[in-house]
Amino acid sequence: MMISIVVPIYNSEEYLVDCIESLINQTYKNIEIILVNDGSTDNSLTICEKYSQQYDFIKLINKVNSGVSDARNSGILVAKSELIMFVDSDDYVSTRLCETLIENYNDEDILFCQYIKFKENKGKKDFLSEYENIDNLDNIHLVSDLNKSLFEKMYDRLFFNTPVCKIYKKSKINYLFDSEVSLGEDLLFNLNYLVSCRTIKFVNKNLYFYRVGNFNSLSTRFSEHRLKDVNYIFSNAINIFSTILGDKYHEDKVKLRYLEDYAVSIKKMLSCPALSYQDKVSKLSEYRSDYPLEDNFICLIKELDFQYQFFLFLYLYKIDSILLLTTKLFNILKNIKIKGV
Repeated sequence: MMISIVVPIYNSEEYLVDCIESLINQTYKNIEIILVNDGSTDNSLTICEKYSQQYDFIKLINKVNSGVSDARNSGILVAKSELIMFVDSDDYVSTRLCETLIENYNDEDILFCQYIKFKENKGKKDFLSEYENIDNLDNIHLVSDLNKSLFEKMYDRLFFNTPVCKIYKKSKINYLFDSEVSLGEDLLFNLNYLVSCRTIKFVNKNLYFYRVGNFNSLSTRFSEHRLKDVNYIFSNAINIFSTILGDKYHEDKVKLRYLEDYAVSIKKMLSCPALSYQDKVSKLSEYRSDYPLEDNFICLIKELDFQYQFFLFLYLYKIDSILLLTTKLFNILKNIKIKGV
């Protein structure tokens, strides 16, 4: 049974070899690797060409830059296998990833595994988290078996928010990644996919290594339309969660994540060096007018971490001068920490 592994790539030369080597060295050999170079301006294309010429099971798609969603969609469309997996180009995987998943696969509509987050500094990997098994997850075989407790744990682990650590069926993909949005397209893809799923399986093993802090990756690039995308994604997400799980999903969990992303969207705008002070003040006014926070969201702010509470308090009460100053100070401290000063 073949697995098609789609790898979207943008300016990942620093990590790309580790990613590709971890796929080439899979103990399960019935795979095809689809490298999708999304208009990289560094040495990524050269690396991809080298591997695609060396291995006949590696396919290279070289395309004009159009974003991570379009890159993944390009891979889906050319995949030869019914089973599809996604790997980000700055991550790497266990050499037993495919073998372990296939050993546990019994024609389920979707198969999950666990992942470990890590940072890398001067070649040394710092593993940030190794998740414990989620109780009762092994006993879930139908999407309809999910309950509020399991939903909450899965949502906290970001199972729904990323396409990695999963095997999908190509024939079940009725909605491709939405290339019109720059944030949350993974969540929307997964939820639309789950609508068409009946059977589900979890493999409680850490088989994927997820790099944090790479700001060149396709999934972390800034967009000035971020807040618009946040609203679009979460309004759709709440509707789809309700369709899939009825009253068995934790709506407040979704709303809290929305509030966090709402705050982050504002912070990213305020941190943009291309905008003047007056531009930022004007955009804050636009945000309040175009994307007002409703009372049923505002009442949940007290449940957020203090940094989000404080930020949204300044925003809601239009204390813009302090909001801008706070953001500036935060960015200065963050840069000092990154540089190790």
